[in-house]
Amino acid sequence: MNQDTTHPILTLSIKLAAETKENILVDESGAIVGAEKNALGPTVTAGKKGEYVPVAALGVATCVAAAAVAKGDLLKAAADGEVTKAVGSDAFGDQSYVGRALTAAKANKTLAVLLIPN
Repeated sequence: MNQDTTHPILTLSIKLAAETKENILVDESGAIVGAEKNALGPTVTAGKKGEYVPVAALGVATCVAAAAVAKGDLLKAAADGEVTKAVGSDAFGDQSYVGRALTAAKANKTLAVLLIPN
């Protein structure tokens, strides 16, 4: 699978609360999500505060890895709207999972993610 393959099923137009880069997780208010917070999905394009941008809410989208991620890893939000591997101590059924890695990625690189609504 191509590293930047996307297959959005649902894309929503969200007004950004702050300037945001492409492929960064945001919430319903358009704010960049922090570590272990719920996310609507990643931005499809970059935008400035007050602009409307498409956000992939369901399907396969591109995200940015905060640290190395392996294919198949369960993912949570990291700082600055990036994704990171959920650790073994995370409770099953934790509502803050954002997706599952469909490709591997090194830190600060993009990967394909099967989004999990939370």
